[in-house]
Amino acid sequence: MKVAVTNVGSKAPEPEDAAKNEKRLNAGKQAMEWTISSQADIFVLPGGFLVSKNSESRQKLADSLIDKARSLEIAVAFGVDDYDAKNIGAYGFAWSPTEDISHCWKQRSSTSKDRIPLSLCEDVHLLRIGSELVGVLICGEIFNKDIVAALSKKKPKIVVDLIHVGQGFEVHGAMKKLSENGIASACSLHAKSQNSMKRCYIPTIGNVSTRNSDTIIMGPQG
Repeated sequence: MKVAVTNVGSKAPEPEDAAKNEKRLNAGKQAMEWTISSQADIFVLPGGFLVSKNSESRQKLADSLIDKARSLEIAVAFGVDDYDAKNIGAYGFAWSPTEDISHCWKQRSSTSKDRIPLSLCEDVHLLRIGSELVGVLICGEIFNKDIVAALSKKKPKIVVDLIHVGQGFEVHGAMKKLSENGIASACSLHAKSQNSMKRCYIPTIGNVSTRNSDTIIMGPQG
């Protein structure tokens, strides 16, 4: 399976940045088109790539990216942060031509110290592409051992993490642990430096990892 992850060269949007959604949507769709030429199976954008103010706008934004993916027949996963006062949260969306289902999941945990019901941990986030499964984590969920353990039991081909902002090496340890358990992992994130973060760990001899970019696309700022 070929996975196209992204490093969006700016900070993650804030609540007041909703006006930039249109630019981000256009940039995301342009990058998705470029991804087709690389014959990737799934295109992954960071957590909080888009910002919504209520559930209606959240779904409308997600539908716009999913409709583009559907037209290109490529799987997609991305994050939308919702600042609805009644239901603030980070959401992950995923879609594939195999299922043709718009998955929407709310982030369950942000640190390794969060204690959440086991039933939530066992509600694993999976996307089927062809005959293979892709696990989807939303940012800090990768640090929750119960969430990761439940997902690992499903034996996905790869786990993709929709990271908001790259902040050092903690996520590398969590990704490496998945690799040591025989599961590849990859992440998309916001970071100013194009090669600031290792984006994948592959479970081969030495647990191969990389931070290099295959393609750099200069799009609208913000």
